[in-house]
Amino acid sequence: MPLVDPAHQVPLTHSLEVSLAARYENYTDFGSTTKPKFGLNWKPARAVMFRASYNQGFRAPNLAQLFSGDFLRTNTTTDSYRIDVTGLPTDGAFSRLERRGGNSGLKPEKSRGKSAGVVVDVPGVKGLTVSADYWSIETNDVIGVSGSVTDDRDKLLAETQRQLAAGTAIGAIDLSGLGDPAVVRLALTDDDRAAFAAYNAGRPASQQRGAVGAIDYLRVTFFNKAAQTVHGLDFDATYQSPVTRFGRFSLSTAWSHLLKFDEVATAGAAVRDRRWLDGNAKWRGNASLTWRLLPWSAGVSARYIGSYQSSTAITDAATYQTLGSPGYIAAVTAPDGTTSYRYVVADSLMYNAYLAYKFDRAGWLRDVSFRVAVNNVFDREPPLSANTLGYDPNVYDDRGRTWSFEVTKRF
Repeated sequence: MPLVDPAHQVPLTHSLEVSLAARYENYTDFGSTTKPKFGLNWKPARAVMFRASYNQGFRAPNLAQLFSGDFLRTNTTTDSYRIDVTGLPTDGAFSRLERRGGNSGLKPEKSRGKSAGVVVDVPGVKGLTVSADYWSIETNDVIGVSGSVTDDRDKLLAETQRQLAAGTAIGAIDLSGLGDPAVVRLALTDDDRAAFAAYNAGRPASQQRGAVGAIDYLRVTFFNKAAQTVHGLDFDATYQSPVTRFGRFSLSTAWSHLLKFDEVATAGAAVRDRRWLDGNAKWRGNASLTWRLLPWSAGVSARYIGSYQSSTAITDAATYQTLGSPGYIAAVTAPDGTTSYRYVVADSLMYNAYLAYKFDRAGWLRDVSFRVAVNNVFDREPPLSANTLGYDPNVYDDRGRTWSFEVTKRF
């Protein structure tokens, strides 16, 4: 809805527009919901536009998340609480039993999104437009998967410090049932107590750990996390050349930078920084160059995904130092002073290309187009990760170089 246009001749306002929208949904399991969206576009001059938006969102859990029956599987995980203490292979990256299933008590996710940015038609370069936007998404009751050994470690570390502050001696601390309830542990053994006593000896209280038994299995189901907050920046640039005897070229690129990714698993729990962790790369981007000349057209594009850390591939300080502090391992120090040594999944760059021809002649070939394309031109494999597939399926797929041929007829 335009509020001001150039004909009004308002100072510092070439144009002003507002957009309003609402979405109504009704679910048999969760009732009805109405979510609004507001947008504002203000052009102080013809070549500059400021924009902002606010919206609310709603996402109901799917049938699998609600009603999947129990089943057993194995997955490789690291007991990040015990591995630094015992050094046992069974506390490191080890194949553990998981009991998985749905959760009929799930609640829907609810979110609030905000964005603000600017778009500029660059003076002196006809056809070049750049933009930058800040965005923020706050989500409550985020649907996640339980069974996190990282959450278990954080809770055990926090409980150890709480009992120490209350005056309990480190050897008398009882952590039974105080970790993540999805991580089921065996009873403490004498060997466990001896390992923890040796680890705690000579360490300051801030680095000590209460004794717990080894992981027996994980109870993995879906649950509603308390909250999640994600902030980021988007940058875009597009350029379209004038028509020349060599054809017309178009160039575009878009980049996203993750500024913040905070997560609270349960009410009152510590905030976890998930930026640059488990697929949440700090940088993602793409670029494309296309060319068109009479019946011919072609293009190349590239997609970049930055590196990120793995929360399940963790080693200890001794191994990290023995390897010479390599770049593929990140040393991350938590607020409590403990340091984790996480494997870094490498960044990736993949290229695609296509070539097309459109017939304009009369006859049966009129308005027929042929297009040949190749995805993943250099047959790049996804970077190695700790997933049992060898790569992260939430970020990558395992398809190599893929060819396609397309014929289109317009009538």
